[in-house]
Amino acid sequence: MHRHQQLLQRCRVIANIRPFEKLSTTTDRLSTYPPSFITTIQRYWCREGRDQNLTVVEHLAMELLTSIEHTLGDVQNRDDQSDDGGPATDVKAHVQRNENNVFISEGASVLKDMDGGLTHLKNTYAGDAAVEQRILTLQRTIQGRLQSIEELAHRFKIPLLVQKTQDVL
Repeated sequence: MHRHQQLLQRCRVIANIRPFEKLSTTTDRLSTYPPSFITTIQRYWCREGRDQNLTVVEHLAMELLTSIEHTLGDVQNRDDQSDDGGPATDVKAHVQRNENNVFISEGASVLKDMDGGLTHLKNTYAGDAAVEQRILTLQRTIQGRLQSIEELAHRFKIPLLVQKTQDVL
């Protein structure tokens, strides 16, 4: 699977966290645990904790933001090169530009949806001020960088998705 698709898929799991679910990050395949006593025992047995999970969530969010920003940089470079009066766009460049636009659009949509999943995760850990503040800081970082991404996408005429990628609760 393409690296960008895998990254989007993992971030969608975070976006779809439901109220009071806990995240499992013990493997490359993220999943969620429903709220139950068994979940507590299972997480203890696997030596899985909220700090480890939040580190993975932060890493994935930053990786997605950075990947989108780098892709926007590639789009800008290609636009600058095409302004030089060079030859007409070839098929490979056209396909790459479309793939970049789709990734930027999907990535921005997933980042917006992650806010809801992070809010649910924050509610799950209500009472742990350090975790709540860590999640709030991540949400604000995503929102700030996402605003910049949206401005650049608009500038480069990249349409952004308006639909939500979250499941209906």
